[in-house]
Amino acid sequence: MDKYEGQTPFLLSGGISMESIETLKEFTHPRWAGIDINSRFEAVVPLIGKRSQHPYEMSLGFGC
Repeated sequence: MDKYEGQTPFLLSGGISMESIETLKEFTHPRWAGIDINSRFEAVVPLIGKRSQHPYEMSLGFGC
């Protein structure tokens, strides 16, 4: 994504999980609009509690 020079904002998606948080906190890009966490978080009921335990990490405010 560091070579992307388009004007369209984008979402990161696909395989993003709790283990991705540290990497995502370091990622920056001027067109990065957010993260799609749907497939790894909302589909599995036990992870809903984990998501609520990490409001800072899951906020779209970090790095975006």
